[in-house]
Amino acid sequence: MNNAERQVMQARLEKLKLSHKSLDKKVLKLYNRYTMDEELYKLKTMKLFIKDEIYRIEKLLEDQHGKGL
Repeated sequence: MNNAERQVMQARLEKLKLSHKSLDKKVLKLYNRYTMDEELYKLKTMKLFIKDEIYRIEKLLEDQHGKGL
């Protein structure tokens, strides 16, 4: 992974973290209303997907950094 690719991955990672945080706030808001509806399910699913992608990118960046790239 070259430096430009690494920067793109870092930018994507930051965007995902912001999206995850935003979804977390929305989920908490819905929980506070004591509703468990389809919207909450979709938000939680999106949040989980984003968290998985964050982990995957962090792992990839960590592995590449460990190899001296």
